[in-house]
Amino acid sequence: MPELVADCPRCGAKEHTFIAKTFLHCCVEYRWRNVLESYCICKNCSEGTIFKLGQKDSTTNHIVPYSDKLHAYKDSLNQLFEVDGFINTRNMAIRKPPKHIPEDIERIFKEGSESLTGNCPNAAGAMFRLCIDLVTKKLLPDDSVPVEGLNRDVKKKLFNRLEWLFKRNILPDDLKELSDCIREDGNDGAHDGSLTSEDSEDLFEFTYILLERIYTQPAQVESAAKRRQERRNKIKGAA
Repeated sequence: MPELVADCPRCGAKEHTFIAKTFLHCCVEYRWRNVLESYCICKNCSEGTIFKLGQKDSTTNHIVPYSDKLHAYKDSLNQLFEVDGFINTRNMAIRKPPKHIPEDIERIFKEGSESLTGNCPNAAGAMFRLCIDLVTKKLLPDDSVPVEGLNRDVKKKLFNRLEWLFKRNILPDDLKELSDCIREDGNDGAHDGSLTSEDSEDLFEFTYILLERIYTQPAQVESAAKRRQERRNKIKGAA
C-alpha cells in the first residue's frame, strides 16, 4: 500500500506516516491540478482520516488520476500530492457555487459556504461580501476612459459602487431591494461581528443570484448559441 506523511487529526501526531487505502478523484482545478480524496490509516493510532490531496505539478498526469496506478505506487505520495486538508464537519452540505464563475471568486464563495454550514455567520458574511466587492469592481469601466460619477468613493466603497452600477443599469434593477438589505449586513459582520444566521443566508442568496446573473446566464446563452450554430453547420454540410 502507498504511504502518505501528514499530521494526524485524530491523535495529533505530527508528520506521521499513513497507509493510503482508497482514492477518489474529485475534480480538476486550474485545468490541470487533479484533486483526490484518500482514506488513510495512521500508523500511530490506527484511526482513519479522509485526506484531500492536490496534485503538485502536471508532469504526473500519467499517474495521479488513476487509482490503480496510485495503489501500485511504491514511493511516498507526498512526491505527487500536497495535502490540502482533511474531510470533517465543515464539508457537510456545502452549498455549491454557480457554474462558470472565475476561480478566485469560486474559492471565496466556497469559503463563505463552509462558514455558513459551520454556523459561523460573521465569517460567512465577510466572505460573501468580499465576493460582491470583487465582482462589482470587475464591472466598472476601464480607468483610461473618463466616466461621469466614477469617483474614488465608487471605486473604493461597495455601498457607493452598488448605487452607481444600479443607476446606470449595469446591475439589474430587480436586485436593488435585496442589495439594500444585505449591504449593511455585510458591513456589520466585518466590523462588529453582529450577523445572525438569517443575515448570512440573505448574503448568500444575493451573492448567488448576482453571480448567476453576471457569469452563469451569459455563459449558458453563449453555449446555446454555439450549439445552435453547430446544428446549422451540420444541416448545411448535409445539404
